Amino acid sequence: MAHPRGWVLVYTAAMLYLLALVSTLAYALHTVMLTRYSRKSSGLVLMVYRNLSLVVTMLPVLWLVPRGDYGLLVGDVEVMWLLLGAGLFGAASGAIRFESYKYLPIGVVQTMNTALRVLFVVGLTAVFLGEFLKPMELLIGAGILISFGFLKVDVADFPHLDKRTWKGYLQVTVGGLFLASSLVCFGVASREISPFLAGYVWEVLIGIFSLAFLVVGRFAGFGEKLELIERKDVWPIVLISTLTIVGTSGMAGAVNYGPIALVQVVGATGMIFATLFAHFFYKEKLNLRQWAVVCVVLIGVMGLVLVGR
Repeated sequence: MAHPRGWVLVYTAAMLYLLALVSTLAYALHTVMLTRYSRKSSGLVLMVYRNLSLVVTMLPVLWLVPRGDYGLLVGDVEVMWLLLGAGLFGAASGAIRFESYKYLPIGVVQTMNTALRVLFVVGLTAVFLGEFLKPMELLIGAGILISFGFLKVDVADFPHLDKRTWKGYLQVTVGGLFLASSLVCFGVASREISPFLAGYVWEVLIGIFSLAFLVVGRFAGFGEKLELIERKDVWPIVLISTLTIVGTSGMAGAVNYGPIALVQVVGATGMIFATLFAHFFYKEKLNLRQWAVVCVVLIGVMGLVLVGR
């Protein structure tokens, strides 16, 4: 007869991987489905619609927040500044990342974005939190960066994309730095209050900052108008954005069953799922060389996360 503790360990491991996998699938599907609208309009405009709709659709998540955490949010100035920083960097990252899908296939963007996010997070934590890099981490990071050179896109294979691929590569890189900065701020803040509350405030602030960017841009003469998104596209965007609830809740639940590093390892597989979804949704077929790079980057990201534990 199996020892009760053994069943507990099996249950804990199963819940961690199940919740992390559900979260990863939700985020991957969410990104791929929203790409259709970012290619028709503007990444910044899309972020405004997406995140401001989450103000309402993510409200059920707040039922999972302990009452005492609301007081911590209001009373802790440091947490508020961290969440403001997470929202600011998150708005910039999302707008830039969604723009990059106009120039590069989803699989390439997701692969680079996942790797750069981890590399920048590792670098930022080393600089600001004193968590210095191990030699193996430096070696793996260098290998990932070198592999990017083999992700080159042949524009003839993707006639529906803008031919200026250099803009896509630049946007993914800059967006990755902003995303890493946002995640570091969010990660530190979520250690002090409920991750559900931190996630809700984070998404709302991203929407507010996106709207602020848009308003400032319009007054400066180079912003887009909200009307650029057709009315018939608004509700699909709102509905697709609700997948964020599944992603955020799944990720927050998974970290309660095991190390964050293992959750991040499962999350890294999102680049595979997004690439497969893009294959079926948009006929964006990567060649064998590009698929090999995707697999190498995935292994590298997993190794980087596990070595850093």
